[in-house]
Order: sequence, then C-alpha cells, then structure tokens
Amino acid sequence: MTMKTMEAIWTVRDIAERYKCTLQCARNYVRRMPHMENPLTVYESDLLEWEHSRMQIPPGAAAKRKNREMIVPRTR
Repeated sequence: MTMKTMEAIWTVRDIAERYKCTLQCARNYVRRMPHMENPLTVYESDLLEWEHSRMQIPPGAAAKRKNREMIVPRTR
C-alpha cells in the first residue's frame, strides 16, 4: 500500500458537481472505488484510475486506424 501525501481528496459533493449528478448517485460512484468512510471521500488518483477503467474503445476503432493509408490526390 502506498502512502498518499498531499494529494487532493474529493468529497461526495465534489463528485456530484463534477458529474452533474445527485448526491446519492455520487455516493454510489465513490463506493465503487477505493474510498474512506466518515466522511465518504476518495483520493484524486483513485478517482482518475476509476474513470480510466470505465473508458471504452468502440469496436473496430483500433483496426480502422491501423489499416488507414494516406492517399495523395493526383494532379494533371
């Protein structure tokens, strides 16, 4: 376990403002990530890690990028 010193701590109210959701919804989000109780808070790094884990790449997006070829228009 790493020591997290001088790192921003987010409250439920901060998270509700960030995601434009209700306090109950923000509480549910916080409980899905490593958090502290009384008061219910989370370190910023844990919040960012949780956000990153929720990111999804659309199917086929990576394949389209690999097979893309640059086409140079011909001039006459």
